[in-house]
Amino acid sequence: MHTTQNYPIPTFSAGGKIYRLAEDAKPGDLFDQVNARMAQLSAMLNMVIAEGSERFDQMSAEIKDDYLWGASMLCDEARDLLRAIQERKTQ
Repeated sequence: MHTTQNYPIPTFSAGGKIYRLAEDAKPGDLFDQVNARMAQLSAMLNMVIAEGSERFDQMSAEIKDDYLWGASMLCDEARDLLRAIQERKTQ
């Protein structure tokens, strides 16, 4: 017999009420998403450090702001997913 636990359904900081976790999302599913977001964030940040910093410095202020905003959103989403994993582990 399968029973569904009643986990709180968090919304993502960056997405407001647009994005929500599925009620039946398991910690492993969430962990996979954290890994994906961290890989994306790492790739983005590697584009603005070392050799990539020269190109980044040449971008307009608006593009740099939007790029860093995107990196910040990935970080916020990963943090939200980690909190959801913790909530599921403590219930």
